[in-house]
Amino acid sequence: MITGFPHPVHAGFFHQAVSIVRNRGGYGVAANTVVMDRCSACQAQDYLSAKGLVSHPDIVVLQFGSTDAGTPLRRGFGLRWLAAKRKLFEPGKVYTHPAEWKHVLKWRVRGMASDLLMVKSHSTMEDFLAAYENMVRQCLDHGSAVVVLSPLVMGSGRSNRFARHFSEALATKLSGRPGCHYLNAHAVLNREPLRKVLLYDGFHLSALGHALLGEVLGDVLLNAASQIREARL
Repeated sequence: MITGFPHPVHAGFFHQAVSIVRNRGGYGVAANTVVMDRCSACQAQDYLSAKGLVSHPDIVVLQFGSTDAGTPLRRGFGLRWLAAKRKLFEPGKVYTHPAEWKHVLKWRVRGMASDLLMVKSHSTMEDFLAAYENMVRQCLDHGSAVVVLSPLVMGSGRSNRFARHFSEALATKLSGRPGCHYLNAHAVLNREPLRKVLLYDGFHLSALGHALLGEVLGDVLLNAASQIREARL
């Protein structure tokens, strides 16, 4: 998601945010993106040092949570076995098709089904918060400032509620932490209707979603860069 997938890289919110830091702040920025596809925060914490801190970055941007908070229907009671047996719910190719009302209806039906089956999130709240706290600590101990993005919005009502709860808990957990900057991406994206900020699959961001998030992340990065510069003067 952070690379803009399935859009071109230049349309991704991270690329747009870095452009803001360069153009508005006048900073020379060497940006590097480490992608861990379908990786939860709980899994990513074991690879952060080797993959994300090896180049000694001034600022680390962490964006996980959609996998952690997700409650896909295939995890419902009885459906996990059926999905494995018949290879149902396999991820297909993602296109940049905008969401229409028929897709919104599909999201709602899936969300209601997940509610009825009481599908659990991929990660528990406790494990998610502990993983993020561990990653933030790794970054700070390494001498890097860290910008934490919350989980993003999702089309399924149940998944979206988990994402919101995770985002709010993460804000409380990281509040006031020196060297740590928190961006509630869920709240930023939730200002617009979901069908405008999500693609038809109810998971990946639309061009508007990336633009909204890129603008706010750019401001957060500018603030982080300014603090680093002041500390070094």
